[in-house]
Amino acid sequence: MTNTTLCSTTLLVLLAITACGDEAPTGPVGPSAPTAVITSPASGLAIHEGTPVSLAGAANDPQDGTLGDAALAWSSSIDGALGTGSALEVASPSVGVHTITLTATDSDGNTGNASVSLLVEELEFIDGTVGDPQIGFVVNSSGNAVRLFQLGDPGESRDIALGASSAVTPTGISIRGETGVVPLGNAASVAVIDLRSQQIDGYFLFESGNATGSAFVGAGTVLAANQQTDQVGRFMPGQGGGSIGDLVSVTQFPTGIVPFSDSLAFVISANLDDSYAPAGDGVVTAIDPRTMTVTAEIETGGTNPQFGDIGPDGLLYVMNTGDYVTPSTLAIIDPGSLARVEVVEGFPSGSGHVHISQGGTLFASAFFTGTVAWNTATRAFVRDGSNPICAPLDGGGCRGAFAVHTAADGALYQTFFGSASAGLPPQVFRYAPETFALTDSIDSGLGPVGLEIRGFR
Repeated sequence: MTNTTLCSTTLLVLLAITACGDEAPTGPVGPSAPTAVITSPASGLAIHEGTPVSLAGAANDPQDGTLGDAALAWSSSIDGALGTGSALEVASPSVGVHTITLTATDSDGNTGNASVSLLVEELEFIDGTVGDPQIGFVVNSSGNAVRLFQLGDPGESRDIALGASSAVTPTGISIRGETGVVPLGNAASVAVIDLRSQQIDGYFLFESGNATGSAFVGAGTVLAANQQTDQVGRFMPGQGGGSIGDLVSVTQFPTGIVPFSDSLAFVISANLDDSYAPAGDGVVTAIDPRTMTVTAEIETGGTNPQFGDIGPDGLLYVMNTGDYVTPSTLAIIDPGSLARVEVVEGFPSGSGHVHISQGGTLFASAFFTGTVAWNTATRAFVRDGSNPICAPLDGGGCRGAFAVHTAADGALYQTFFGSASAGLPPQVFRYAPETFALTDSIDSGLGPVGLEIRGFR
């Protein structure tokens, strides 16, 4: 009869493996190595250069149990030792294919390893710089091109040529994902651009007239305005090229298109006659892009509106530029009721392009006096026409502004068309957040009109 109690006691006292009963004895076995496990990142993860990566793992040892942070060491096949601990963040791993290894060491010096692969891809131009992913887009009406520049390195730029014909007079850009659409003015067409490759994918054409405004609405649909035929049509950029169809008539001289939802877009018409004089108040036409039907026409309470934007309060703000001599006014329209709710006075003469920041500050570009800032929440000027945001002239006064856009940090970027007679080149000016102090000037290309800022990673 086998004495199992004695056998078990012997195991505990001698800390050795002893055969019991009829089993054959084996030789002594030494301490085992720890087992390491990596829980983050998943093997095969791909990230862009400059992206931090979080490492997480653990290890268990037969003798020591769960190992502490000091026993866990991380390393990279490219960057070498990374640090220790069950959790670790690597701020900016080098470009390349890494083997990330977690090495666990127990109290006896035994080690166990676990590894995963990590791909760090080099940034393309459109991805911006390591420190700033944003790209500025300047539409050059005289240069017939769109200039892209990196906000993190403004000297790094690319130009996308839109055509050599004198009929090509681009007026702005609308962006959805990595696709841009640019109305080409008198060329009566809209160019579709692959922004990552900086190549034109195709053109969509009106039968006649011109193309003065365009905007993405819904998923994969673009509306385009024709100022000569007083119509708005639509097309699908994914089709590569073709005609602009499903035309609907709007008030004369349509210029800007402001998307609101899949079922609502606003067409801003200056309502000018053939001699470019106001035929009456400007009109905003509400259109359902799904059916291309007009749902409302709203007078702006002023003349010659061309630009507008949606605020964080969900209201539409439209600038009545007027006659470039008397002060401009701002129309506020409620998309819910499709009615004008207010007209705000006091904007400098020649105010045109409107951009509203995420924080609710409306920036209006004035052709003669720079840019003013107006708070949509308080309905008050932050910087009015007596103290505009502008690049000063040597003899006093301001360079005018054509368009503005804010960056993620609140910095303001502003286009200046240039003046050959005054020897002033066209530029993009950068102003610091909050103080709006002028901090930089950037080569814009010829005739900068439209300006957008986007990030692609």
